[in-house]
Parts: sequence; structure tokens; C-alpha cells
Amino acid sequence: MKFSIIVHNKVKKNLHPDGLPVDGYLKDTWINGLKRICTYTENHEEADFSLFFIYYPGVDYEYDDTLDKVKFNNIIVVDYIEFGDGITFKKDYKNCYSIYGFKHDLEKIQPNYWEVNKSFCAKVHEKLQSVLKPYIRLYYKREMISDLDYSKIGVDVLPCDYINYISDFKVYNRDDFYSEKTVDLLYIWGRSGIDRVKMHARIMYEMDKWGHSMFFSEKQFQHYHLDNNSSRTILLFGFEGFERVDWIYYQNLSQCVLDMFGSGMKCFRNVESSFGAVSIKQDPTVLVHKYPWVDGVNCVSLPIKEDNHIDIDNSLEKIWDYIRGDKRDDLYNIYLNSIETGRKYDTMVYLTNYVLPEIKCRLA
Repeated sequence: MKFSIIVHNKVKKNLHPDGLPVDGYLKDTWINGLKRICTYTENHEEADFSLFFIYYPGVDYEYDDTLDKVKFNNIIVVDYIEFGDGITFKKDYKNCYSIYGFKHDLEKIQPNYWEVNKSFCAKVHEKLQSVLKPYIRLYYKREMISDLDYSKIGVDVLPCDYINYISDFKVYNRDDFYSEKTVDLLYIWGRSGIDRVKMHARIMYEMDKWGHSMFFSEKQFQHYHLDNNSSRTILLFGFEGFERVDWIYYQNLSQCVLDMFGSGMKCFRNVESSFGAVSIKQDPTVLVHKYPWVDGVNCVSLPIKEDNHIDIDNSLEKIWDYIRGDKRDDLYNIYLNSIETGRKYDTMVYLTNYVLPEIKCRLA
């Protein structure tokens, strides 16, 4: 089976040596993964299916009008676009469709949406709707709202998630889980969602409640916890986009990992947080996930308010119950189920068992 990549940003295409200026994450996972099980071709008309990726392109965008003349066989849209705090944290966000080329009504909660995004979002929507729609067989959607009915959109819509090549981690037996994983809660975050900042601040503010063995830098953790053999601890690491941290190292030492909304409700940490730990998630039921995250079964789900912001008071009480209170004994079974679910999001497992079969059954 052959596939091609539709590079629709003319500006980036002309600047990129291999003609594939695709987002680095999508290239590492979707493209490189599919190349291992399918044949890649640059010829759209000989490809069995062609992938049209939607993601934020940066400042410069110009649609490549030469695509209007191509006779595609089958187009698969893969939509990883995110909207940021300005839209995500609005009461009616969960009532809005954002299916480019078919039904897109974010304008009703962000009146200037198309005006602000006319160089990219509006152009993609118009071209998919007016030119490419006859070729579109399937639409994978990252921010796929659970409460919406997608059956009458005009195309099959399925969830796409953040996937990853599974990093190495040890699976502990029950006794070692509680004794050797001495970090009760690991929270590594970037400043793409304001709730992330507030959660960090509130945990710090209530240090007396949680315990004073709480660290905010790698050097603090190494010196006070590892070198001096302190018992239990909480790690709160806030990093900027240009900083990098060996997160799997800290996660291997942690029982629970906090996963919060960012610029979108789905983020890298959705699956990463399950690698050898209990994933504590800001309500994952708002969006459709291929393999659901179920509170108390394979994750711990934190409550949100009507405007999608974290219900921080009740969330902190729930976290307390699991890492300090009566539900601590439940963590181990959730830990095993969290790992099992996370493995389904391994890049090759996800592409082989989910993505490719769904594409194959819809090819014209």
C-alpha cells in the first residue's frame, strides 16, 4: 500500500530541502511510522491514500494552489490543531464543531476567529470545502468533543491522539511500587495553559498540608532527596519551551504523574504520563480518546468547572486521597492498568492496530 503527504503550505515547501516541511512530531510518529508498514511516494495520483495534516504552521502560510489540479485517490485529514486558552476555556467550547471543510463554528464563541486566522485556518477550510472534499474519506480529529454528534458531518470523524514510541521503564511489583518509587507526585509542565500554573502555585501554597519534602529543581531533588535519602517527596518542575528535562528518569521514580490541559486538551503528557506511573488527568472525558481513560480504573480523573478550568479545590482533595489518604492502596492496580492502556498508544501499535485498518476500510 502506498501513501503520500500533501504539503499544502507553499511558503515552507519552497524553503525546505526535502519538500516535507511537516511538524517534527508528526514526522517522527505518523510519517516515519507509516513508512515502516507502507510505501511512501511523492506521486499523489499513484498513492492509495494521501495525508493532509492540519497543525499550526507558524507565522507564514500560503496555500499551494497547484494541489487543486491533482486527482487524488483518497485523502485522509489528520487534524492536530489546538486553539489555546482563549477558546478552550469558554463555556460553549464543548458545543462547537471544528471540522475543516465540513462544519466549523468556533466563530460563535470567538467572533473574530476567521479574521484573525484568515491566512491559515480560513484558507484551509475553504480549500477542503470547495476543492478537495470529493477525495476526503476520513477525518482524524485531536480535539474531538465527546458531547457532539459527528454522524451528520459529511465525513467519518475519528479521534487522533498524541502517540509516542514507548520509553524504557520498569514495571514494579506491589511491594516495590510503594517502597522504591519514592516520588508520590511528579508534575512537569510548560506554560501553555494557565491551569498548569495555578495548580503548581496551589500545591506550593499548601506545603504544610502535603509535607515539606517538596522540590522545585533537579538540583534540589538530587541533593536533598537522593543524596540524603529522604523518604517521600513531591516534584514540581515548571519549564519553558527552550528547556529540556529527562522526564522519564524522574517518572521511573514516581508513583503518580500529573497531566493537565495545555493549548489543547490533548497533549504529549496524555500518554507519556502512563509510562510506568499512575496518570492523574484533568478530566479526559471531555474529548474522545481511541482507548478511553477511565477514572479509578486506568487513571485518576480530576474534576473541571463548567468553563473547562480545573476545579482546583476538589482536584487537590482527590489527589490527597490517592497519595496520602484512604485510596492509596488502590494506586497499584490503577498503575498496572495505566501502563496497559499507555502501551496501546505506542506509535507502531497505534498505527498498525487502529489508524491503518480504519483507513483501509474507507478507500474508494
